[in-house]
Amino acid sequence: MGSITVQLMFITILSKLSGFLRESIFAALYGAGPVKDIFVTSTTIASMAFGFLFVSLESCFIPIYNKVRKEKGREQADLLTANITNVIILLVTGIILFCFLLMKPIVSLVAAGFQGQQFEEAVKFSRIVIFELYFWASFGFMVPYLNIYGNFRVPASIGILMNVILILALFLSARFNSLLVLALGGVASEGLKFIFFPRALRKAGYKHRFFVDFKDPYVKEAVTMAIPVMISILVNDISVIIDQSMASYLMPVGGVSTINYANMVNQIIYGVVIVSIMTATYPRMSSLAQEGKMDKLKKLTLRSINIGLILVIPAAIGLMFFARPVISLFFERKAFDAESARLTAQILFCYAPGLIALVFTSIFNRLFYALSDTKSPVKIAGVQVGVAVILNFILSRFLGLMGLAIATTVGNYIGVLLLYKSLRGKIGSLDFRANAISFLKIMGISLVMGFIAHWAYGVLPFSGNLKLLVSVIIGALTYTGLVLVSGIPEVAYLVDSLKKKLNKKKGKSSTTPLP
Repeated sequence: MGSITVQLMFITILSKLSGFLRESIFAALYGAGPVKDIFVTSTTIASMAFGFLFVSLESCFIPIYNKVRKEKGREQADLLTANITNVIILLVTGIILFCFLLMKPIVSLVAAGFQGQQFEEAVKFSRIVIFELYFWASFGFMVPYLNIYGNFRVPASIGILMNVILILALFLSARFNSLLVLALGGVASEGLKFIFFPRALRKAGYKHRFFVDFKDPYVKEAVTMAIPVMISILVNDISVIIDQSMASYLMPVGGVSTINYANMVNQIIYGVVIVSIMTATYPRMSSLAQEGKMDKLKKLTLRSINIGLILVIPAAIGLMFFARPVISLFFERKAFDAESARLTAQILFCYAPGLIALVFTSIFNRLFYALSDTKSPVKIAGVQVGVAVILNFILSRFLGLMGLAIATTVGNYIGVLLLYKSLRGKIGSLDFRANAISFLKIMGISLVMGFIAHWAYGVLPFSGNLKLLVSVIIGALTYTGLVLVSGIPEVAYLVDSLKKKLNKKKGKSSTTPLP
């Protein structure tokens, strides 16, 4: 798991950097204003329209696929993949038609503060972007399929091409002052980013079949497992809708985009670390659950969480110490002014601590799915979102947009406690007490890192982005040095995985014959 996770992190870093370049250009061209608000609203509608269906079925796909492959062989498992994909494409057609016809009330729900021309433009934009769903449906199950057969690179790399296309669309949109170009560019980026999939699928041995069988018992089982996950995602979508609606009321112009910019920075850590760990771990978790090897499953879960904490805790603390200069680095230029940067940094400061909770909740949820229990997470998600929504209304009265971010963070930690309690009742103790010392070590080292880096930022004779870069390097070296001598088992595991990977590459290069 270690070497795969590191590879995924490296690829994801490149993808996220291209994403930040895209967002930086977006901020420079349009700032935290109505165009960004419209873009965020339309993409939110698209993800909510199909995200609950796709993500829920994707989460259940790996356990079902492994079950069919074990019971009936790979050919039947591949037929199941084709059948589910074809069924989803049919369902998406209905979803697109529904959203296209009812887009006005949908936009009113998601962005209640939009009025006049901004509202009309959001409706037009969203009616175009909704067609992205066809691409999501067509290739949605190819990502977990390739992961099952050890191909993590292609699925992780496609975001880079998507961001390149969107950057081109941004420049053309600004050049011709046309939102239509930006909307079409968004759809094109979703379609063209999958050009690498056909070759990867052929190499993995997959051949798609065009048929539909609604009576397939495994399809029914997958849907039955997926329904609770769908409800869980819909519950979270309701939370997103409330957040965006409240943001559009609290700040009619720029509120939605300000929260989005702050969350974008937060998401780079989530995507690079947490998603990479989940992607590398989940197929193995599913296999261990199918084989009934609970002790190994628990150990894998703990190792995944601890590796996540080793990487996420220092990142979260670093974002809190350097929220303002980080936002300035990525976004503050031209249309994105100093006031926008100040407000976005405040929101980022409130979001950052929630990353630590997301390590636990993300891996815990995957553990439930591997155990074919999709009902427990939905109940917990309902409570978590309910608390967050209540806090939204309370905290936003006193703290504005920051209150929305704090409510989300508090909700994340409540989710951790509830998920852990439920898991203990299901599979017994995960022996977190034995890992408490490691957690405290990581937290202590991260705080030392943060204070030293912040001190360096205050005394360095440089200015601007160079000052931030040198301070971050000093902090990273401090953390790396301290964590290597900390005696944390997962640190030794990561170092050993990297050594094995490097030795393997050296071995290959040394045995390569000279031309």
